[in-house]
Amino acid sequence: MKILKRIFSIVVVLLIVMVGLYRLAVLTERKDSQFKYKPFYQQKENFDVLFMGSSHVINGIFPMELWRDYGIVSYNFGGHANSLAISYWQMVNAFDYTTPRLVVIDCYSLSGQLKFFEDDKSYTHLSLDAIPLSINKVRAVRDLLDNKNQREFLFDFDIYHNRWKGLGKGDFVVSASKEKGAESRVGVAVPSEFAMIGHEEKLEEDTVSIAYLRKMISYCQEKGIDVLLIYLPFPAGKTSQKEANTVFDIAEEYNVHYLDFSTLRSLVNFDTDCYDKASHLNPSGGRKVTAYIGEYIMKHYDINDQRNNTAYKEWYEAYETYVEYKTDTIKNQKSLKTHLMLLNDKEFSFSIYIKDTESFLDDVIIRKLLENVGIDINKILKEKDALITVDHLGDQVIYSKSSESQETSFGQIGILEEENKHNICVAGNTKLEMESQDEVGIIVFSHENFKSVAMNRFKRMDVEYNVVK
Repeated sequence: MKILKRIFSIVVVLLIVMVGLYRLAVLTERKDSQFKYKPFYQQKENFDVLFMGSSHVINGIFPMELWRDYGIVSYNFGGHANSLAISYWQMVNAFDYTTPRLVVIDCYSLSGQLKFFEDDKSYTHLSLDAIPLSINKVRAVRDLLDNKNQREFLFDFDIYHNRWKGLGKGDFVVSASKEKGAESRVGVAVPSEFAMIGHEEKLEEDTVSIAYLRKMISYCQEKGIDVLLIYLPFPAGKTSQKEANTVFDIAEEYNVHYLDFSTLRSLVNFDTDCYDKASHLNPSGGRKVTAYIGEYIMKHYDINDQRNNTAYKEWYEAYETYVEYKTDTIKNQKSLKTHLMLLNDKEFSFSIYIKDTESFLDDVIIRKLLENVGIDINKILKEKDALITVDHLGDQVIYSKSSESQETSFGQIGILEEENKHNICVAGNTKLEMESQDEVGIIVFSHENFKSVAMNRFKRMDVEYNVVK
C-alpha cells in the first residue's frame, strides 16, 4: 500500500512539474503566432473557407471584407516565408478543429526544394508555435525539421526561456488579430521591373513544393473538401511566372479550379497597390483581390452566406472592431500617399481639399492614387484649387471650387476662407482648420454614423507630402 501511495505521489509531482513547465513555456514564447491564430482556435463554430500560402496570402486576402460583402466565414493561414510543405501541415492541423467546405491554396514558391528555411526559423515558429500539442503537430515537426531542430518546435521553452526577464503585459494578456489572420501592410512602393514570358514556359522538373501541393489537394479531396488554386499578383520574375504556368497542368490533373492573377492585368495597379517593390500587396491591392476571390467563390462553390446565422453573431462584433482598426490606421498616417491608398475602401467616404492643384498633380504617383479612389483627374486639371468628395453612400463623386459648396450624404460641405486659411466645413460647422502653409486637407466619414472619423492636413516637405500635427 505504501509503495502505491509513493508511486501515486511521484506521478502527481511529475504531472504538476510538467503542467508548470508547459504553462511557463506558453508564457515565455513569442506572442506573434498566438496573435495571428488565436481567433481561429477560439472559435467553436465551423469555418467555411481556409486560405493557405505565404506572405502573399497574409497581405493579399482579407477575411473580414469577405464577411462584410458575402457572409463568408474564413480564416487566413498565410505565413511569412511559408513553404507549401508548411502550408500542408498547417492545413492538416487546422482540420483537427474545423471542417471547411473549401481550401484556397496560393502556389507561390512552387519551384522550392526546401521544407523550411533554417537560416531564419522565426518564420516557421510563427506558423507552428500556436498549434496546440497533438499527434498531428508531432507528425508535422518530424516531417518538416531535422532532428536537431525538432525539440524547439515541440517544446519551445528550450529557446524562449530567457525571455522571462523581458516579459510585459502583452505576454500575460495576449491580443488577437483583428483581421482573422490577415495582415495589412501599409505602404506605397514603386514596383520592380519585370518582363512577361509566354504561357508555355513552365517548370522543367518536379520539386518538393509540387509534391506537397499534390498532397494538399489529395488530402482535401479524400475528405470531400473543394480546392481552389490561386497565384496572387505581384511583379513576378521569370521563375515565378513559370510556377504560375505550371499550376494549370496540376489543376487540370486534379480537376480543380485555378485563378492565375498574373493574367488579370487590369485587376491591380502595381504603382498604387504594392507595399514593397518586390512582391507584397498593400490594403488597396489586397481589397481588390479579395473582392474578386469572394465573387468567384460564391459563384462556383456551395458556400453559405452566414450573415443571418445567429451562430456567427460574434462576427458582427469582430467586424466593428475591424472597422475601428482600419479607422485608426487612417488617422495615424504620416504620408499623404499611404493615406490616399487606404481610402480605396468602400467602407469610408471622404472629402479632400487641394489648395494648389497644378503643383499637387506634378506627382505622377499621387495622380494615380487619386484615380485609384475614383477621382477623374481631368475634372480638376485646369482648376486653381479643388474640393472633391468621394461619396460612396450616394454613389457619386462631387467636384467644386473653394467658393462652391457641395450636397453630400454627410451634409453640406464647403470651404470657409479667413485670414488666408481654408477651413473645411461640414453642415455649417468647421471640421478641419487648415493653417496657411497646409496644402491638402482630408476628412474621412463613417458610413455607420455619418460622422467624420479622421481628419488630416498635409504639406510638402522636400518631395513628399507629410502630415501636419
